Amino acid sequence: MERLSNDILILIKRAKTEINDFNIVIDKTIVQFSEYPTIAGFPFSILVFKSKEGKVKSMLRQWDTAYDMKRWENGIYNLDRLRIITHTHEFLASEIEALNVELSSLENHRLPKDIANASAIAIDGSDFELVIQTKPVINYKWSVATNKINLFIPLIELIKSFHKQKIKNYA
Repeated sequence: MERLSNDILILIKRAKTEINDFNIVIDKTIVQFSEYPTIAGFPFSILVFKSKEGKVKSMLRQWDTAYDMKRWENGIYNLDRLRIITHTHEFLASEIEALNVELSSLENHRLPKDIANASAIAIDGSDFELVIQTKPVINYKWSVATNKINLFIPLIELIKSFHKQKIKNYA
């Protein structure tokens, strides 16, 4: 039996779960970046990983909100039939080198404990998450970032660049 809801918050929670369910066999996670815009946007998550075969790859999972909202104009959402766009990219040697440069540059800095600006309020903004598999694991979540985000922008932009043709932008 399919799960239906008329609660937009339940739908958004389900979409976050779906885009983060990569359901692939990997050897090692390297980094993951997720962007969760408001309902008008297209939430996505990108996982960079080493496969069991030793290849470095990234996978994009994005919820096609425009498609689903058009289907569900009456406000009844099918939680089991979200349209998720996926795209996988296998890194070239030069791209692995660029990724390693960005990751090693972080080792040369004292990384902040938090990059979220707790004194700012975002109305209808996006939520973000960045997880870097270091020791210890770095896990940042923010809606409004401090200027400490500048340290991570090159890494985030590099990760997104592998899927730039597939990532849908805001409606």
